[in-house]
Amino acid sequence: MARIRSIKPSFWDSVSIGNLSITARLLFIALWTHADDEGRSVYDARLLKARVFAFNDDITPVNVDKWIREIEKAGLIRLYENGVRRYLQVTNWKEHQKIDRPQPSTIPSEGSLNGQGELDEDSTNDQRGLVGGREGIGGDRKGLEGTLMSSKAARRTAALEVLEYLNQQAGRHYKPTKSHTTMIEARLKDHSLQDLRDVIDSKVEEWGKNEKMEPYLRPQTLFNAKNCDGYVGVFKPIVGGKK
Repeated sequence: MARIRSIKPSFWDSVSIGNLSITARLLFIALWTHADDEGRSVYDARLLKARVFAFNDDITPVNVDKWIREIEKAGLIRLYENGVRRYLQVTNWKEHQKIDRPQPSTIPSEGSLNGQGELDEDSTNDQRGLVGGREGIGGDRKGLEGTLMSSKAARRTAALEVLEYLNQQAGRHYKPTKSHTTMIEARLKDHSLQDLRDVIDSKVEEWGKNEKMEPYLRPQTLFNAKNCDGYVGVFKPIVGGKK
């Protein structure tokens, strides 16, 4: 979910910004609009390509990843992962943005993850329990995208990603409560991660501008067994505005 952000006049005087290529500079600004209120976002070069450079057919996810690495090398962002999903943190976020009533991030912070992709034992923030351990996930990595997942740990991690994706696409702030994640995990026994992403995309497209239906962009509507089974495969979202 894109957000309104501001650019300070001093941005243009920054040496680190000025040393970036022009396209990387533009991409860095775009990252602000796609980061949550703590400066974090999921990192997927394909999504950034689609969201930021949708009208540039000559730009590929490979180009985007190159520019992201350029921005990272300049110390303006940090990339990290939990063993399944990659994340991005804008450094010095509060220097870039002043946000009234910021919403807590649903993305685990870099500090809450140890080198094995698990939460540190001494983590005391709301990220506790957000990311499952690596056990059982490695063999299901492909399954996170297009096939069913056999391990409970993989389904748990994927459920958090689904909830995060719903928040981003629908402009929501649902927390990873047990009722939400358990419901999504149950659907992941019968449907792939991509199936549930498609459900979110299709319903945001269908209901997002309908005042009566827009409130139903919520986990209990999208992912209860009866509704979700009916939604999967019914509508494939249009990518890049092209049929």
